Amino acid sequence: MAIPDYVKNRRFSFEVSYQTEARWLIHGVCDDEETAQADAQQLLRRDDVDEVKIVRQRVRRGGAAVHSVVFHEKNAHEKKPVTLSAELTTAPLCDSLGAFCALPARRIMGRLLHQYCIERAILPTELLYSWSHFSKFANAGALMGAAVHAVARAQARTSGKPAKEHIAVLEDLAQQAVQQMRDMAGEARRLPAFDATDPGGLSDRIMTAHGKGHHDAIFLFLLSTRYLFALRSLPARLSAMLDLAEKTPPGQRVTGLVDGVIADCLGFVEVIEYLFGEQRTLGGFLMRLADVISGVAPDEGQTDDDLVRLTRLLSGGDSGGDYEQSRQILTARLASELAGNRPLDKRDSKADEALFATLRKHLEKNGDIVGGEAVRQALKIRKRRLRRAALQAMGMPDAADAVEIPALEMP
Repeated sequence: MAIPDYVKNRRFSFEVSYQTEARWLIHGVCDDEETAQADAQQLLRRDDVDEVKIVRQRVRRGGAAVHSVVFHEKNAHEKKPVTLSAELTTAPLCDSLGAFCALPARRIMGRLLHQYCIERAILPTELLYSWSHFSKFANAGALMGAAVHAVARAQARTSGKPAKEHIAVLEDLAQQAVQQMRDMAGEARRLPAFDATDPGGLSDRIMTAHGKGHHDAIFLFLLSTRYLFALRSLPARLSAMLDLAEKTPPGQRVTGLVDGVIADCLGFVEVIEYLFGEQRTLGGFLMRLADVISGVAPDEGQTDDDLVRLTRLLSGGDSGGDYEQSRQILTARLASELAGNRPLDKRDSKADEALFATLRKHLEKNGDIVGGEAVRQALKIRKRRLRRAALQAMGMPDAADAVEIPALEMP
């Protein structure tokens, strides 16, 4: 029996979409339902997905399309409550909204709210300048209150004042940040579009229309709500910021803002893993990291393009001196990993001594140490750790215990 032409001319496609944070996003379009169902089941295993549906589109002869939902399922798993991701021993004191939004404070936010930021793929800067992101964070259980109290306790250890005094200050600064976000959201239609092709020109327009006092907040508000908002991962945010950095003139006020957001990205270990990929040894990773900090280009074909672009920013050329915040974050990671207790070669602990000697020599650049005082301290700490390990291997536990391991103090 011949198949009628109207049947042969039917064309089918299957659109897979999912809901996350009250927004529906298209995952992809498949040619057959079996592939679409497999994609849907994979999405339902993700913690950040609330619902998944498949819409079949049938195109008739003449171009008319008929849509029908062939699959729609809610995620049945129970979401784990988001909690603070770190314990703080110290925290910078904040006495103004500027200090509350500055890099040292954002680094603390990134540490405390690591799980929250990773699950939602947002940066500390976005929490401070996007009302949409902040309002969701404020409604995430008691997370905001827990973060304020954790920071206040850490500040109290430094200042000697009661934690409740710091809580009052932090809550007031948080309210100021909220009011600033609301004010800018209310004025959003009157603000200029975010021109990613000319960030310097955009900065000039903001400065002319709103003055120096409002420039930074407006630029970061536009960056957070119009440039980064739709991106779905932290590596994607880094790539977008590197795009922006390449179009930002050196030496301008806006350059420091772009640098600060790149520094936010680099504070997440997931972004570092994206940049450097899997490393055979910790020692090898630290040598590559030192090269990036000092602006030494990696070998072609051995690294991701974004790592090449980041290295170029830090290379000390026309704009290299403008990206000190990004260099500071990478230096802190270099120092902390070097001073830590992870073996330089986890596959062969006996190779640590030789690898340490190679690493130490690699860190010596132009008569100085890459990373300065912090890395110099870290080298001394790592040397003590190796000495303790050697004594333990020699069967001298008392002598090993007598080797003190000081804490790393970042300048």
